[in-house]
Amino acid sequence: MKTKKLKAAASIILMAALVVCGFTLGNAFAQTTGGNALLYTYYDVRTAAAGGLGLTDNYFTVTNTSTDWVQAHVRVRTGRQSIELLDFDVLLSPKDVFAFDLYEAGGDINFASCDTHTLINSGFDPNYNNNTCVVINSTTSPNMLSLIQTCNPKETAAQALADTLKGYVEVIGEGAVEPGTGSNKLKCASKTSQTIPGYTIYDLDKAGCDVLALSDYDDLGNVLEGRVYYATVDSDMVTQRLAYLNAEVLDSRRGRPGDPILHADTYNAELINCQSNDGCWAYGPASSAGDPVGANDLNYCFWSEKSTNQFGAAATFGPTLVDLDGPVLRAGTATDTAQRLDELSYNFAGVVVPKDMYEGWIGAWKEYADSHFFNTVDPYDMTTSFAFVFPFQHFIDESDVISINSIYDMEENTPTITTNKFVSPGLPTETTPGEEASLFKLTSDAYPEGWVRFAVTATNPTCNDSDATDNVRCSSTSYNDGTGCGDSTDVV
Repeated sequence: MKTKKLKAAASIILMAALVVCGFTLGNAFAQTTGGNALLYTYYDVRTAAAGGLGLTDNYFTVTNTSTDWVQAHVRVRTGRQSIELLDFDVLLSPKDVFAFDLYEAGGDINFASCDTHTLINSGFDPNYNNNTCVVINSTTSPNMLSLIQTCNPKETAAQALADTLKGYVEVIGEGAVEPGTGSNKLKCASKTSQTIPGYTIYDLDKAGCDVLALSDYDDLGNVLEGRVYYATVDSDMVTQRLAYLNAEVLDSRRGRPGDPILHADTYNAELINCQSNDGCWAYGPASSAGDPVGANDLNYCFWSEKSTNQFGAAATFGPTLVDLDGPVLRAGTATDTAQRLDELSYNFAGVVVPKDMYEGWIGAWKEYADSHFFNTVDPYDMTTSFAFVFPFQHFIDESDVISINSIYDMEENTPTITTNKFVSPGLPTETTPGEEASLFKLTSDAYPEGWVRFAVTATNPTCNDSDATDNVRCSSTSYNDGTGCGDSTDVV
């Protein structure tokens, strides 16, 4: 009997970046806005001439609002196919903020952080600016492009590099450790002989420290906050243009039973763990012959219907968004993962206040994305750009189109204008790669100020029926009744 359907037209996020010459407008954090995972819904280091925002310095912050040490897994994904560009664990001390930068220089994509104490606490070895910073780029660290080229073997290095210049970032909380007090504040409370900085929670757990889950139900739950700044600076390092956006706060019920995400410190070590750990966090190629390398449910590229590890993590190592669901850690089977992705996308499509992705659905579907806009250069240089992100599409197969449904000026006039469409063509392949993060700009004939409504059409939304015998996959429609498979749906 079919028990679950994996529906994905829900998994679309709109980000509107308000770019104002010389300063920025934005919103501050309200109380209780933290989560146990964050989604920075867009980065773009391209120039305006290359189709980007023209804000080529993207500066990210991750804040731990708790009084405990918190570990989070940071993953930078490319916009073209959500392929992992860079990932690492960061260990945040109580009340800490970690900051890092993505930017383009000399034709390379660059990662930099000068948050020295957090880098050292997290096990990094600063290698730049008198050993206070970590700087990595695609020339000195070609592994940054390796997964892109593995999943798309026909791409040249130049094409792979171009893929990295826009995308999004996910930060997934893995666990927390309570510090000691007084002179033992750098040691875990449960074993005051064990120093915390420089070790992962995996190591601390093995050393006898109590590692706690980030739970929805106590103060260790929704403790992460984030923001990304988009800037252009001149040769004197003076900021010329600036915008910012708060990270999407993702709330899960993963921590309910008190299970943190504990993975080995290296990919190869986690592969060994996979032999005895159902919820494996190391991924191998798609395979239909015997047990896959690594996880049994996720491969390191894209959806592969005929493989055992059929869902596409588009990542090599560490938790993904599918690990947000609970109430227990991922079992590692295709059926379990289908159910989790179903619930993840299904609830993300609902209007939720606060955004509790698994408990707070109230049955109102987000059919449109609305936003105020500026589109003027005189007397003020202010333009609004929109980025649409499909953060679950690499797991599955779907085709989506974003278009303007209606647009109005400040006097309620509505024009007929020529607008571009953002088309996400479905299952990424070597010949038809999916655009999972893309920028949408208004054309010059739009009004200078007003509001716009975007609509999404999914022409091949998918589901994965959790049939115990064959995991049959079909096309699904109608989030309103949730009963069948069909041709299209309109949920954003």
